Amino acid sequence: MNGLERDETMRLWKGLFYCYWMSDKPLIQEELAENISNMVHCFLLVDAAGEFVRGFFVTHAREWVGIDKFRMDKFMMLVRRFLRQTFTYALRKEWSAEVVEALCARPLEWCAGSLGLQLHVTDVYLEELAKVGGESLPAETVLACVKPFAAELAASREERLRAQIEERVFKHLMRQTDLGIAYEEMEEESEEEEGSDDENEKDGSGDEDADMLNGDESDDDEGEDEEEEEEQNGVLDPRAGRVDAVIPQLQTDLDGMSKILFDAASSKAVGATQRKTLYGLSKAFEKLKAGDYPLSAELSDEGDDDAEELPSIRNMAKERSEADLKEIAKSREEKKNYRQFLKEKRSAPSAKKQPADENEDASSPKDDAETAPVMKAKGKKKQKQKKKPTEKVETPSSPVKANQTSNGMEVSPPEEVRTPVTKVKSKKKKKKQSSGDETAEKEKSTEEVMTPSSESESAKKLP
Repeated sequence: MNGLERDETMRLWKGLFYCYWMSDKPLIQEELAENISNMVHCFLLVDAAGEFVRGFFVTHAREWVGIDKFRMDKFMMLVRRFLRQTFTYALRKEWSAEVVEALCARPLEWCAGSLGLQLHVTDVYLEELAKVGGESLPAETVLACVKPFAAELAASREERLRAQIEERVFKHLMRQTDLGIAYEEMEEESEEEEGSDDENEKDGSGDEDADMLNGDESDDDEGEDEEEEEEQNGVLDPRAGRVDAVIPQLQTDLDGMSKILFDAASSKAVGATQRKTLYGLSKAFEKLKAGDYPLSAELSDEGDDDAEELPSIRNMAKERSEADLKEIAKSREEKKNYRQFLKEKRSAPSAKKQPADENEDASSPKDDAETAPVMKAKGKKKQKQKKKPTEKVETPSSPVKANQTSNGMEVSPPEEVRTPVTKVKSKKKKKKQSSGDETAEKEKSTEEVMTPSSESESAKKLP
């Protein structure tokens, strides 16, 4: 198959996701996981295979949050099996740089947005790479596969992901070296010796016959274990019945690891915490190259373990306790301020309701002297406000009647307004009287005009 478009690949993976979602029974789930993972070998072109692998991780990153606890185990198995078949595809292409860059070095980038899937991929990445590549895997390929994890360690702000990368990628490579394997074997032997000494002290000296029998049985068990280990060399997944998977040792370029970590820490965009972690890992690989195992629990002169780690742990605990105390004091101060605010808010309306006389009594004589002219001015304003309605009513030319508003609504006039109405009526009477006087004067004038004519007539009659 040459390849699919991105939309077609995403639709295909959504269907495969829910197909695996509905699968039941462990053996059926395992068989279906193998069949789905082997589909990557159907693509002949590297770009088409890379698009198919990308669709797998993008789809599972999107749906990872919705997976319930009853289905989580089988989907984690599917991710492990698919990652293994991706490395197998690269193995068939002879670990070419193009294949490693397109398929093997980008799963963590494609899982962005899903912390749980990133943690799981980080956990199983080197294990599946060792199962497929084995001891024959070139150190340059291991370095190319691990380089994206150094970049993620420098750029990520998620503390859990950084801790997982540090522990399951770089420290795992330190433990895979010859010096790390030798140190771990020594630790296991010392623990077994301590356990056997404790059992001998409790049980005491036993019968020689019983010791011989136990010795013979242990020899037989060791022979059976060796046979089982030979049979289990080809097993890639642990199973029930004491079937364990043996993980081969990876070849590690210590100089290359130290360099990529140092280069990642030298970037200006790296935070202080990430830079400190990267420099520490870089120095650890340099020590490992010099022959010092950096993960060993060094003993002090007095025989105490982890003597160097105790001060750092104490300092961390002290810093955390101080930070907690500061937060507690801050919360108490906020509560105190809030209570004070509530008290002031409650006392504000009561202060408004108090009469003005009490406030004046409580005030100082200086305040009384300052407020006296203000009170007089207020009294004058009140007197002026009382005089205004009488002046308006006395004007006879006002179009509004006493019992009627401008809108035509009848309103009963107040008692103070009724008194000037009588004055208006009396003025009307005065006007009538004045008009009567004027008519009387006119009549008089007419009489006066008429009187000379009467006198002339009377004169004519006289001789």
